[in-house]
Amino acid sequence: MVITTLNLEDVSELNRLVVFKLLVRGAAHTRVELARQTGLKQATITNIVNWFLESGVVEETGLVRGKKGRRSIALLLKSENYQVIGIRITKRRFLVALHDIGGRVYLEKEYALDYEKGGLSAFNEIKTAVVDVIKSKKNNGRVVAIGLAIPGPYLRHEGRVAFMSEFPGWEDIYIGKKLEDEFGIPAFVEHDAHAAAFAEWTNLKHPDKGTLLYINAGYGVGMGVIIDGKTYYGALGIAGEIGHMSINFNGKKCICGNRGCLEHYCSMVEIEAKLEKWAASNTVDSKSPNFSFDDIRNAILAGEKYPLQLIEESAEYLGFALANIINMYNPDTIVIDGYLAKISDRFIEVARETVGNLVPELVLESVKIRGASQSINQFLFGAVELAIDNMLETFDGMNRILFDSRLT
Repeated sequence: MVITTLNLEDVSELNRLVVFKLLVRGAAHTRVELARQTGLKQATITNIVNWFLESGVVEETGLVRGKKGRRSIALLLKSENYQVIGIRITKRRFLVALHDIGGRVYLEKEYALDYEKGGLSAFNEIKTAVVDVIKSKKNNGRVVAIGLAIPGPYLRHEGRVAFMSEFPGWEDIYIGKKLEDEFGIPAFVEHDAHAAAFAEWTNLKHPDKGTLLYINAGYGVGMGVIIDGKTYYGALGIAGEIGHMSINFNGKKCICGNRGCLEHYCSMVEIEAKLEKWAASNTVDSKSPNFSFDDIRNAILAGEKYPLQLIEESAEYLGFALANIINMYNPDTIVIDGYLAKISDRFIEVARETVGNLVPELVLESVKIRGASQSINQFLFGAVELAIDNMLETFDGMNRILFDSRLT
């Protein structure tokens, strides 16, 4: 066994890192709160805060009243100086956002993707969008990291997607490394459902213990798993790929090699294809129209029965899958999100009803099935937060955020 001895400089650096994390997360706003939450002596906190003040990282903003009525000087992190680009990729579009490390959103923009052009073309479009975001910044803040949420299966340890259904060409693109090489900025890639699960857990101040499953039902179906505050990845990082769980062993052959995969019964891709055939058979025009998220949602709101029927059928298939997943993970919370959940409230209602018919009442009473919180874009928020978390794993990472002049 190797025993590592920390010298005084190491301890000092670790203490600064702990304090900085609390300031970034908004968990403490005064020297008194910092001392209480870290367990460090008041003199140590004073020295650390003075170092941050002298470095221009924080500023004092006046007096606030503490729990016992005592007044303390409030500290404010200059979070606008340290910004993170968030990217979310789907099979039909991608989003790019600019956040700061305090959670403020400065910009969020959506772009269409032509999946038929392949992954390399999509990557080049994403790269151009990142350049535009950097050029559009309104203040002097530096972009210190890029966080990217991508559909899976994402091979975490290799840094690439194993394959992307309906979107070829991603297999040989090591997207995090390519972004780092292009911009000289640390880039962190996460499976989109894992990123969103982390966002739900973080944003809702979930207790330290528990199991949260986040279901992303969109152009594919993915699941993020948080157990006691930690993301569960599995051996290759592809845990939660429920889109490739078979619900029909005689079903259609999938690109993954399996048959009857869930995403062939519950996805926007399948619904759009069925609606295009339906629309073509009900019009004199022989050319099938394209259907977007807004088209489908508006058709349902207008009272069209067939689009709603497809949504409900998809939800029922998801409910079958969730019944099996509940028996495997025994979660206390399941969050259902994604384009299908946002098209109609019936999607979550039918999925919940289906689970209720398949799971024992005792088990059902222990799990809450709900929609996602509406205050954030889970995918972008999660990608950004995970990028910040990765940067703050070490003192060197913190220093790179604060002082690396090479960053944009």
